[in-house]
Amino acid sequence: MARQIQGSWIEEYLRYTHGQESPESFHTWVALVIIASVLDRKIFLDRKIFKVPTNIYVFLIAGTSKCHKSSAIGIGERILKKFKAKQDRSKKFPRIFAQKITNERLIQFLGERTDTESNDENDNDNKVRKKASGLILASELSTFMGANAMHSGLLATLTDLYDCPDDWSYQTKNKGEDELHNVYLNMLGASTAKWLRAAIPVEAVGGGIMSRTAFVYAEEPKRLIPFPEDEVPEDYDAIQDRLINDLIHISQLEGNFSFSKCGKKWYRKFYSDNAEETMERGKYADFFSRWDIFVLKVAMLISVSRKDELVLYEEDLKAAHALLQNVKENMHPVLDTMVVADTQLPTAEVMKILRRREEMARSDIFNIARSFASGEQIKEILSTLQESGEIEAEIKSNGITTYRVTERARLE
Repeated sequence: MARQIQGSWIEEYLRYTHGQESPESFHTWVALVIIASVLDRKIFLDRKIFKVPTNIYVFLIAGTSKCHKSSAIGIGERILKKFKAKQDRSKKFPRIFAQKITNERLIQFLGERTDTESNDENDNDNKVRKKASGLILASELSTFMGANAMHSGLLATLTDLYDCPDDWSYQTKNKGEDELHNVYLNMLGASTAKWLRAAIPVEAVGGGIMSRTAFVYAEEPKRLIPFPEDEVPEDYDAIQDRLINDLIHISQLEGNFSFSKCGKKWYRKFYSDNAEETMERGKYADFFSRWDIFVLKVAMLISVSRKDELVLYEEDLKAAHALLQNVKENMHPVLDTMVVADTQLPTAEVMKILRRREEMARSDIFNIARSFASGEQIKEILSTLQESGEIEAEIKSNGITTYRVTERARLE
């Protein structure tokens, strides 16, 4: 089945959702999850020491009813159901889990699927291969997970399964050991930042499930659309048909990605820059340190949305990086909500950032430090450090305020 979309599947999906109010960033990440789900472990990037699969975890975060998080997920779910309806009975994937979940039920759900396969078309001795794959859809994470997700072991299981292990086992209290094989799990959920704070303790923010999830935050809808029926493209049904047709085509791709020469050069520099930036992220360095893997995952999804060739070009990697930078720049309200204010301000972390640079603009300090402190805390820290003579400020001719560590403080 040849592709019908000229260009990107993701861009066509954004045309399809044009008449719906949810932010474009929500629809973009829903599209990425859809593509990841239909690839079903068949595409990866082999780093020899480990493989990078194409699965992703994504949470859409906004105020209640403000940006229509559930509606954005619902549109994606309908596309997947239509996609599944066009598959033959033996290939109705991805399996979707959209009920209230417990750790035990998730493991049971993933362990229920088996696939029959043969290495030779003329071989009648087909073998059964277990495949623990699926997509978790949670339009309301508070209902889906419950407030005790951390203590029930669910978050730990989701963390383990994110890496798509070939074999995984779990020791139950009463039934012995459960085993999963050929894991491939995607997750798309929606929540308010306030609920995340209640469900996920602050000690989990810098690692675990948090470091493996893209938190796509938005404050406002794309625009107000009182008459969506007047906003959809005239060829709305034709767009839907093209999306499903090409999704079937994409689902049939398989193999190992490689880097183009320019792609490899770009990623080498990004990897170094990301590592340096991570060192300045304070107590949440673990979270940001995984973004080198995020870039690879998203770049592979962007690539297959455009072409069949399994090569990561510079344009794929740059597009992935741009999407993730947008997520990073907008996620501060999520972290601010989840951070519990300590009795002692993270002054040492701010000083560590300043010591690594000869001079820093005030805005750059805020951009980095807001991963571990609120805006008010950063202001208080900078003021205290100035009064104590450890840093000094200068207002440049262009009006930008910069800070640097004083000579006395560097010698201490």
